[in-house]
Amino acid sequence: MAMSTLGIAFLFSGEIGAQPLIALDSETDSTSDGLYQVDSRVMDAAWVRPDLNLAKYTGILIMPTITLFREVFGSYNPRTASGVRGFRVSETNKNHLSVSFGEAFHEFTSQLKPYEIVDDAERNVLLVQGFLIDVVSRIPPVRSGSNRVLVRRPWEVTLMVELRDSMSNQLLARSVEKTRIRGTYDVTELPEVTQWATKSWSEALLERLRGLVIIGGGRWTNCDLRENNCSFD
Repeated sequence: MAMSTLGIAFLFSGEIGAQPLIALDSETDSTSDGLYQVDSRVMDAAWVRPDLNLAKYTGILIMPTITLFREVFGSYNPRTASGVRGFRVSETNKNHLSVSFGEAFHEFTSQLKPYEIVDDAERNVLLVQGFLIDVVSRIPPVRSGSNRVLVRRPWEVTLMVELRDSMSNQLLARSVEKTRIRGTYDVTELPEVTQWATKSWSEALLERLRGLVIIGGGRWTNCDLRENNCSFD
């Protein structure tokens, strides 16, 4: 993620809590849900409301994650598998990936200081939701009696995180990142690799969350992280 320390994204006029001045990309139109792309010199692949102001929020409600797989047509044929760009994922493995990502996302998002983690929607609370979208598996079905199977770049995903106001459900900001697991692995290693991948993706989404909070003038920007001083007082 490209996150600049240029002041153009989070200059304030007046006291803390004033409307932050957000650098938007003047050459792009708004999305259908009213978001505008942030200037890529500030943060890449980020969209926010032009009046975004996160200064009032003190807590976050971590929503259930959503995992969406790319649809794959046709059946598996080992003779032509080398040219296939993606394989079907069994319902068992879909569930495993979804659960693993959900747990990792909650673990990492809980580190978003200085926000209190809450269990219910209320005033001054942000809804935070993580997504894996367009998930592509390059893991072929393993058949009994088959020889050792090596898998190159087993997962390709698009990561997405959204911020909403918990009272109105209004979408405030979104950031995305396309990524893949690089390297070649024996198929027996893939459960462990997938577990590691969900943590890596969740860590990347945490960094994007921090970027969005900075852009929106959220209270994270006032923390002295080296001293771990993130008090609202």
